[in-house]
Amino acid sequence: YCPTGTAIPIGCPKGTFGGSTGLGSMAACTNCTRGSFCDLVGAVTPSGKCDAGFYCISGSNSSQPQSGSMGGICPTGGFCPAGSWAPHSCPFGTFNDRPGAKSQFDCKDCLGGQYCQGSALPYPTGPCAAGYYCDKGAVDPYQHITPKGYYTPFNSSAPIPCLAGFYNDEPGQGDCKPCEAGFYCPDKGMYYNLPCPPGKYCPRGSYDPVLCPSGTYSNQYYNKALNDCMPCLPGRYCPSNGLLAPAGYCAPGFFCKSGAILSDPGVFNGTFGPCPAGYYCPLGTHSPIPCPAGTYSSSILLGDESECTLCPAGSYCASDALLSPTGLCFAGYTCSSGSKVPDQTVCNPGEYCPAGSAFALSCTAGTYNSESAQGSCMSCPAGYYCTSGSSTFTDKPCLPGYYCPSGTTTALQFPCTLR
Repeated sequence: YCPTGTAIPIGCPKGTFGGSTGLGSMAACTNCTRGSFCDLVGAVTPSGKCDAGFYCISGSNSSQPQSGSMGGICPTGGFCPAGSWAPHSCPFGTFNDRPGAKSQFDCKDCLGGQYCQGSALPYPTGPCAAGYYCDKGAVDPYQHITPKGYYTPFNSSAPIPCLAGFYNDEPGQGDCKPCEAGFYCPDKGMYYNLPCPPGKYCPRGSYDPVLCPSGTYSNQYYNKALNDCMPCLPGRYCPSNGLLAPAGYCAPGFFCKSGAILSDPGVFNGTFGPCPAGYYCPLGTHSPIPCPAGTYSSSILLGDESECTLCPAGSYCASDALLSPTGLCFAGYTCSSGSKVPDQTVCNPGEYCPAGSAFALSCTAGTYNSESAQGSCMSCPAGYYCTSGSSTFTDKPCLPGYYCPSGTTTALQFPCTLR
């Protein structure tokens, strides 16, 4: 440019150029066009395009301006190809956390588990919402809803299958539900419960049904806890785990009230065991049956009433479940085998029955009994004689020529003699 009186033309300063002749002042120089730079004095045209990674506003004197008045390095959130006069915004679903980006390829897809809402972002906007997942390039926190059988906490990039023992029956869930009691969930990624099968029980959160233990059974679905398994039925036994019904009947000689594991439980525990003494236990016995009155048993393991021992003659068994006879038959009475009372049969006159008699004894000669129910005979009085089995003495006075001291047995036992 040539002000008035100029002898030598003055070059347009850096940041400008003179694209025409006849310029009369520096103000007539043209600011370097935006997107270009003018780093020479007296330039006729811009020196070139602004470098990639930078932007040049009007009047820039450098291809990599550092001053905000002439442009600058491309800021985070944008990119600047060669010749840029302003930063280009990274598009939706991307971000750029480094300055000096040269092309859109320098913009990064939004990270998995996060979303980038809007343009020109230096960082992702935030984490993906619970119940949703965001793969690369998400523009909002609800990019993909989580399907049934899966869950996604905050910041998830992919759905996570529910673990065995859990399930999800609805989409869009941030966590999984424990499998309900009475059901089980055996696999990953389940969206429904399976009913707990018979012979098993399923607490909350089950992935594998638990077998009902031996001594119990169950023929129903949906058992929730151990106490839903039923004790083995009275008179039956349940020898293994997971039974749907009792296996069979308790063996003769044993009893099974409830919860028996064996058909012949050898250990007594109050609910099952060997048939105790004084009782008998046929096939399928749930409670021992007492040996009836008139019998007893000192042995265990009886399987039938016929095995109870008849009360021996001369004794009596007054009640049931006896281990031994109640006692001896009363004096003056006899007791046959199987007697329930101590005075079963009365002893007749002329007889006597000591305690424990199985049969009556005749009074011996020289004694008598005029009454029934006697345990011994009385000596025949003097002046009389008593033969065996006498019930009286008055009909047997001593004969003339004989004398009869007490206990005389016959009429001719003691003849009189001359002195």
